[in-house]
Amino acid sequence: MLNQRLTSKALDNYCVKNYPLHMETTGTIRLGDENFEFPIIEGTEGEKALDTRTLRAKSGCITFDEGYGNTGSCQSDISFIDG
Repeated sequence: MLNQRLTSKALDNYCVKNYPLHMETTGTIRLGDENFEFPIIEGTEGEKALDTRTLRAKSGCITFDEGYGNTGSCQSDISFIDG
């Protein structure tokens, strides 16, 4: 299924179904021969996210999300915009 181009909603459903938060609290990104571990966090609507804020510091790499479709913009305990 991951070889197909997925919509954001389909990817969310796939992740929630196949990677429930209670099973794992971290995720690993492998770059070459090195593994980099990152925490899995949960969003306001229950979506899971791999927290890659330290990716550049750990590996020298960044992520690319064309269209900003699968990226959380901030972490906040103050507000939630329903829109």
